Amino acid sequence: MVTFRTSAIAFLTAVFTCQTDATATPKLPVAYQAQPVQNCPPSPVSSQKQAKIFQDFLQTFLIEGNITKTATFLDVDYIQHNPYVLSGRQSFLDAFGSGGGGNSTFEIVHTALQNNIAWVHYKNIAPGSPLTAVVDVYRFNGSCIMEHWDVIQSLPADAINPLALF
Repeated sequence: MVTFRTSAIAFLTAVFTCQTDATATPKLPVAYQAQPVQNCPPSPVSSQKQAKIFQDFLQTFLIEGNITKTATFLDVDYIQHNPYVLSGRQSFLDAFGSGGGGNSTFEIVHTALQNNIAWVHYKNIAPGSPLTAVVDVYRFNGSCIMEHWDVIQSLPADAINPLALF
C-alpha cells in the first residue's frame, strides 16, 4: 500500500482534482518517476513500456497534481465517461485545471494493467469528509490513454461491514 499526501483536493461533484503540497509529497521509486515524454498521439509500445507510462501518469496526476503535464498522457479526442466532465483533452484541462482546497491523503490499494486496460483503486481520506473509495479505469492505445471510467463511493456513516470499500 502506498500513501500520498496532497494539499488541494476538490470534488467536482463526483470528480476530484489535486495540487500537491511539495513538503509532504512522497515520490514513487525512481523507476516509476514520471519522465518528460510526449505519449500522444499513440505509438506502439511493449506491455512493459505501457506499464511504465501508466506509473508515470499516476505520479504526474495523483501525486504531483500537474494537470498540464497529465494532459500529455491523453489523446486529443480522449473519451470521458464521468457524467460531470466532457470528453476531450481540452475538457480535461478545463475541468481539472480549476484547482481546489483542503487536505486529502490517497492510499493506493491496487493497480493493474492488462490488454491495454489499466486501473487504480485507492482511498481518498479528506478531513471532514467520509472515507471514499475510487476506482479509475483507463483504456490505452499503445502509449496513449484514450478513454476513462470511474467509480466513486463514500463510506456511509451507518456501514456495518468492517471490510466495506477495501
